Amino acid sequence: MPPSDRPTPSARDATSRGYPARPMAGGLTRQIEFEGNTLVYEEYGKGDRVVLLLPPLLFSRRIHGPLAESLAARGHRVLCLDLLGHGDSDRPPEMWNYSMTIFGHQAVGLLDALEIDRAVVGGPSLGANASLEVAAAAPERVRGLLIQMPVLDNALL
Repeated sequence: MPPSDRPTPSARDATSRGYPARPMAGGLTRQIEFEGNTLVYEEYGKGDRVVLLLPPLLFSRRIHGPLAESLAARGHRVLCLDLLGHGDSDRPPEMWNYSMTIFGHQAVGLLDALEIDRAVVGGPSLGANASLEVAAAAPERVRGLLIQMPVLDNALL
């Protein structure tokens, strides 16, 4: 069937597949100061069950909006972080700010700033690798991992 002849999914069709029927409302955009730089994050939902989502390379926190809203609707507090050099967070010129170790450190810094003891941490690609860094550096802070498409060659260097 040519693309022009395909039926357009309705809100009802999307809902039946688990997608929300309304436009994404978005979370509350906030920021913290971390080692002299501004990190921007978005917060969805409330509660003690915290999920921290980290973006893939060159994407912003907004890529996680639909998942964050879905998890928040199920009772989770969800944080979507723009790592340095991504989205609305600062872009310092020094290259040492962009290692997996530093990205993992930024994620732990957000948990520290918000006084969160433990969280499920995850993301795709670069976000997966940064999540693995969090688990390696601060395992007591990780309740679980959501790892999608990690690049495992030298991931923890």
